[in-house]
Amino acid sequence: MNEKIKISADGRGTAKILRAFQGEHNARTYQIEIDGPDGQQIDLSGTTAMFYISEKDKVLQLPMTISENSVSVTLTNEACRTSGDLKCWIQIVKPQAYDLRVDNLILRVFPCKIDEAVPDDGQVPALYQLISETEKAIQKANQAADKAIEYTTAFQNSGYHNSIYRGKDISANEADGSMYTNIANGTFDDIFVGDYFTKTINGTSYVLRVAGCDLYLNRSDTALTAHHIAVIPDTVLGDYPMHDAATTDGGYVGTKMYADTLPLWDGYFSTAFGTHLLTLRELMVNEIASGMPSGWSWFGRKTIIMTLEEVAGCNSFGAYYTWYPYNIGISYGQLPLFRLSPDKICIRHTYWLRNMVSSSLLSTITDTGDLNRSNIVNPNGLRPMFLLG
Repeated sequence: MNEKIKISADGRGTAKILRAFQGEHNARTYQIEIDGPDGQQIDLSGTTAMFYISEKDKVLQLPMTISENSVSVTLTNEACRTSGDLKCWIQIVKPQAYDLRVDNLILRVFPCKIDEAVPDDGQVPALYQLISETEKAIQKANQAADKAIEYTTAFQNSGYHNSIYRGKDISANEADGSMYTNIANGTFDDIFVGDYFTKTINGTSYVLRVAGCDLYLNRSDTALTAHHIAVIPDTVLGDYPMHDAATTDGGYVGTKMYADTLPLWDGYFSTAFGTHLLTLRELMVNEIASGMPSGWSWFGRKTIIMTLEEVAGCNSFGAYYTWYPYNIGISYGQLPLFRLSPDKICIRHTYWLRNMVSSSLLSTITDTGDLNRSNIVNPNGLRPMFLLG
């Protein structure tokens, strides 16, 4: 019996299951295609390959044959002598070029009473018993596979993916577009809080980290209906003053940061991400009375300065009572990144938040990690959030 499977060289995705029955001998051959990080099949010309099975008491190695861009292994009786799940891997060597180990393989050997099933002196009923047990094993395997599919589907949603911090490098997924596919369909497969990818923006490479999935779905005056992830850089993008004068007349949207700096980064992000970069319409302060926010309106923005509530999960200096809601609008609730991994809040560099404290002060997270405020003419770090979908 010949079966074909395809796996990724970097071990992405769920483990591939190779199925066999206890006692088989040279009855099953697996032909395996291996994709590189770019999604293209690895050129196997000039290589040698071995298949390894980690058993309880030893590691078994089986020779592999190479044909064009695939490798094949035939499972021997020794490979199938013990039932259960056995960890496997492939070692591919190209002299003076590379030594590649491919993991994320499991050999699943289903139990079978082989000793009782071997015909002896024409005892055909034993063979029928073997066939019956094999059919039952196959049925159980199919039922288990169906349950696994149900289990996987149950967790294809933003709520589940917002509850786990993983911290995996998903740069390859961003580059090949699969990340955007899994955002758009709302499954968020292989995307978790804390996962990151590198991207060159305006000539500089940044580490960009997933802060949460579908955090703003259905919010805004016009509902945001596109599935999305919120992304935050691990470092600041540069130091900028919030305004060029020590006054907050016109509120947050009246600042130089909002009018000049953020549109500049809107352009940089648009160049890097194209149509995947989304606009979020938020309630933002546009009126000030006696140094306190007193009015707001809906404004669309691609590059977003976060609120205290989104980063620290609470307020600090500044407006309370009737003035307080103007500072946060729809940007409430600590982001999953900072809730699950608080060490990502302080980056040893002071950066702006958009909560207005007084007529000349706005909130910051300082380089020592405290919630503070700074005069708006002071240059502080720009560490914005943006949405990709």
